Amino acid sequence: MPSDRDASIGPAIYLVAIVGIAYLIVIFVQLPGASRRGDFSIYYACSVAMHRGLDPYAINLTEYTRQLGLEPDPFEHPNDTPTFTLATAPLARFTPGTAYAIWSAASLLCLAASLYLLFGPASQLHRGTALLFCLAALGFTPLADNFRWAQSQTFVLAGVLLWVRLVRRRCDIAGGVLLAGLGLLRGFPLVLGGYLVARRQWRAIGVLAIAFAIGAAATVAMIGIAPVLNFLRAIGMIGGRRWLSLDPQWEIAAANLAVDGFVMRPLMLIFGEIFHRVG
Repeated sequence: MPSDRDASIGPAIYLVAIVGIAYLIVIFVQLPGASRRGDFSIYYACSVAMHRGLDPYAINLTEYTRQLGLEPDPFEHPNDTPTFTLATAPLARFTPGTAYAIWSAASLLCLAASLYLLFGPASQLHRGTALLFCLAALGFTPLADNFRWAQSQTFVLAGVLLWVRLVRRRCDIAGGVLLAGLGLLRGFPLVLGGYLVARRQWRAIGVLAIAFAIGAAATVAMIGIAPVLNFLRAIGMIGGRRWLSLDPQWEIAAANLAVDGFVMRPLMLIFGEIFHRVG
């Protein structure tokens, strides 16, 4: 029987669930041809470059993606971390279509795991209500963009939700190692370390720092120091370029769903490009 908590949700969830189903159809319609689109074309091109002994952060990736028959990358150099590029290197062993199928299957599994972590037995929701919430979650616009461009957000989502479970259970070692891995792969999950600081979970912070240092050292040992330095130049941490920045046209683009884009978009629309350049 549904609990009082479930009953208070109201009938609106059914409408949202229907929208989610409709959006799921949109996602599947957008899948054909995604093996040639960015962001997957960038991941695949970097993996092929590394497989061929090239530094993906030193070559002109716009030209290289075009040579591989993929949609050209608008950025000359990728901003994915060296650890992420190393983790995706096995994709080079397959054709773009096969690699995309593997990537999509893994992304779908991570999405299913995320929905289970959110609305599974631990949520104490009635099964019917949990199913409705799962369907409603499919209506989240960035989710469709993730599959349209074959991005990596579902992997991060599953990892962060699992990390939350570990932190709540005070599994400091596992939680610290997992967060370090997410940080090495995508960078921005490291901001969750602030939560550990606020909670004074010093053991987890120590494990995070040690695991991150070991992972970074292992990455350098496996791909060399030059790609790492070129990556740091690409994102502006060294070499005089603006730090972690994009050109204005990408900063305010609707498809830019990053926190940086979310914050900068309204400011740039109000104050124009002058604000961006002065800042």
